[in-house]
Amino acid sequence: MFAPSIRQLSGMVPSGMSRHELVDLVEGLRRLQGATAATEARVVMAIESLDDGGLDGSGVLRVAGRKSGRVAARISAAAEMLVEMPLTAAALESGDITWSHAAAIATAAEKVSPALADAGLAGRAARCPADVFSKDCREWVARNLPDPPDDPDESADRQRADRSITDWTGRDGMSNIHIKLPPADALMGMVRSGGAGSASPRHPKHQLTVIADITRLRLDNPAGMAQIIGSGASVPQSLLERLACNSTITAMLFDGPGRPLFVGRSHRSATTAQWLALIARDGGCVGCGADPNRCEAHHVQPWQVNGATDITNLVLLCSRCHHDVHDRGVELVSSDGRWQTRLGPPPAHPPDLRRRSSTSRSRPATREPFTRTTVPGGSPPVRASSSAMASPMSAVS
Repeated sequence: MFAPSIRQLSGMVPSGMSRHELVDLVEGLRRLQGATAATEARVVMAIESLDDGGLDGSGVLRVAGRKSGRVAARISAAAEMLVEMPLTAAALESGDITWSHAAAIATAAEKVSPALADAGLAGRAARCPADVFSKDCREWVARNLPDPPDDPDESADRQRADRSITDWTGRDGMSNIHIKLPPADALMGMVRSGGAGSASPRHPKHQLTVIADITRLRLDNPAGMAQIIGSGASVPQSLLERLACNSTITAMLFDGPGRPLFVGRSHRSATTAQWLALIARDGGCVGCGADPNRCEAHHVQPWQVNGATDITNLVLLCSRCHHDVHDRGVELVSSDGRWQTRLGPPPAHPPDLRRRSSTSRSRPATREPFTRTTVPGGSPPVRASSSAMASPMSAVS
C-alpha cells in the first residue's frame, strides 16, 4: 500500500538543496509524521473495536509495528484519549503538532479531563517544541487538577513509603544509581544543602524555586497554588510551612496570566530579583525547556541599542539556544505574553565555527546587536500595565 511513497522518500536527495528548501522539507516531513501518527491512532482504535479474540491494539503495535511494550501501551492509551479530543486529533492529522505533543496532552487529559486538556493545550502545542510543551503541560496539570480525593499530606506519606534506591554495574563497568524520591524529599534535600560550604548566597538560577499564592503561605486558602518551578509538582501544605521557616521568601506581583509586573531599576546584568521573576515566568529556556541553572538572561532588544534590563525585555535561554539566537539566525517571537523561538534567515555574517570551542559557548554572549526579534504587529515588547488585574504571589527559593 505504501510502497510508492516509500520509494519516493528513499529517492529524495537533500544534498544540493538550498537552506530554504531543506527547511521546507523538514516541515513537510513533520506534517507527514503527524498524519502518519494520527492514522496509526485510528488504526489502533479500529483494532480495539474488532472484538474477535485477536491481539488488542497495543499487542499489534508491539508485534507488527515492532515497538516496545512500553511505547505500544502509551500509543494505545493516547489513541483512546484522542477520540475525546477533536482539536488535538485535528492538529495531529494536519501535522501542526507532533506525536510527542499529542501524547503530552493525552497524559494531561488522564489527570484532569479530555475536554479541558483539549481546549486548554491544543492551541499552545502548535507554537512550541515538544520539550518546552511537555513542561507547560505539567504546569497546566498542577493548576487545573480537580480537588484531590484525599489529604495531600497523606499522599506525600504514601510517596515517602515508596522511596527506593537501586544500584547496578553496566556492561561498560560503570556504576549506575537510580533514586526514587517524592518531590517533597528531593526539595528539602536541596534546601538543606543549598548553602553548604559557601558564605555568599547562590545565584537564583542555581536555587530551587517554589512559586505559591500568598494565600497558601498565610494558610487562608488551602486550595491555592504551590508548585516547584520546572517540574509542575505540587507542594503539600506541611512542606510549604517547613520551607517558609528555612527559605528566603521574595514577594512578586503577577497579572492574571502569570506575568511578573515589576522588576526594578535598569542594570546591564539582570538583578537577583529579575532572575527570580524570569525563573517564575519562563520556568527555564524558552527555546528547549532546559532548567534555569543552565540558562542565561538574554536582552531581547540589545543593551547596546538602548535595550533596557527590564523583565519585559529579558528572556531565559540556555547556552546553546543563546548561541543560536546570536549566531544562527534563530528569532524570538512573542505570543500570548510568552517568548518562543523560530527559524529565521541565516545571519549575514556567519561566525567562524571552526574557531569556536565548546567552552566559549558557555560564556555570556556579547553580540546582542545581531539579535533578531519579532513581535506580532511589529511593535516593541509591551510593558505590563499597572492597571492589569493583579494577584499577589511569592517565590520561595
